[in-house]
Amino acid sequence: MTATGKNLKPLEILFSEGDLGDTAYSIEKGELEVSKLCGSEKVIIGYRGKGEIIGEMALVQDLPRMATITAVNHAIVVPISEDNISEELGNSPILIQRMMGLLFNRLRESAEELVELSRLVSSHDVDSEYHAEEAIKLSPQTTQSRRAMNSKEVWIEKFPFKIGRYANSLFDKIVNRNDLYVDDSSPFQISRSHVKVDWREGRYLIIDQGSQHGAEVNGKRIGKGARDSAVILTSGSNDVVLGNKKSKYRFKILI
Repeated sequence: MTATGKNLKPLEILFSEGDLGDTAYSIEKGELEVSKLCGSEKVIIGYRGKGEIIGEMALVQDLPRMATITAVNHAIVVPISEDNISEELGNSPILIQRMMGLLFNRLRESAEELVELSRLVSSHDVDSEYHAEEAIKLSPQTTQSRRAMNSKEVWIEKFPFKIGRYANSLFDKIVNRNDLYVDDSSPFQISRSHVKVDWREGRYLIIDQGSQHGAEVNGKRIGKGARDSAVILTSGSNDVVLGNKKSKYRFKILI
């Protein structure tokens, strides 16, 4: 796919909530703000940065835009049209089936996640609560995880923060949009969409996103084959393993 990039000035709006559109955008540079109107008040939902795809639902639904996208700083985005997607999917019925399956799985997992989080939050000891202003830091603990993070620690400032295997194709970037891409090799421990760190009801959680091998948080398994798909993080240090018990992808989350 080749396309001309669109330059956005700071505070320039790419598209507004309610606009009609048939194009998604790949962010090549800069940061974009995602916001909605609640009555007459602007509510910021989150931010998107380099390597992420925005407006992807316009490729599969003929509906108005769900949010307003505004450049925070100088940004460059590359448009992705239905024709671009057709080039990648047109000759692969299996790929089309996979995309539809993933979209339906997302809906199913979202419903299951709401039930699970409601149960976790209602049963958790309120004495271990912490405040939203507390910082949360992700640190690599092994050679593999250091390589995945370029030996750097990451301060998590927006939620949900999604972690998954590095995506090569345009299709994977659209369907499996992550904040941290982990470079894994076969046999894979890391799924394309593995876990996410989220902030719900005054607590931080790690939530498995239907990964192949699940994860382990403070010795507790979540996801594949486990009773729970999410776990509440504790204040202080949290040990996280992505993959099975033998996985070398080990991290610490410090709250």
